[in-house]
Amino acid sequence: MNTFLMTVGIAILFGAYDLFIKLGAGKISPSLGAMLTQTTSTLVLVVIFLLQLRSSGVVKQLITLEGILFVVLAGILIAVALVLLFSLLQNKDITTATTLPVILILRNVTLVTLALIVLHENLTLTKILGLSMSLLGIYLISFK
Repeated sequence: MNTFLMTVGIAILFGAYDLFIKLGAGKISPSLGAMLTQTTSTLVLVVIFLLQLRSSGVVKQLITLEGILFVVLAGILIAVALVLLFSLLQNKDITTATTLPVILILRNVTLVTLALIVLHENLTLTKILGLSMSLLGIYLISFK
């Protein structure tokens, strides 16, 4: 599949996901909402895995202890983030069009910063410009 189309598709799925989180916030407790989100995600992934297994026979599995550790840590982080997100978005004064983009921009700034520190990626002028524009975007989105 074309990487550009896949990237756009993923962005649309994440945007719709965030919208549904906002629609559910305040109508379900944060921890239950996060748990149902992750449980539903798990069930969908089981179905996808079984369909892949059925269509291609034996699926080659790459499993390492390090890979399991990183994925478990990611699961812990997303669980806590989802509970906090549900808690934040149940506030009726929170505007989705402002709050969620700010969270996503700060998520990207965090990722770039961690990639520079942990993965030793190069800090380029393009990255500095992108980070600066992202932070400016937060200001512009929040400007009233």
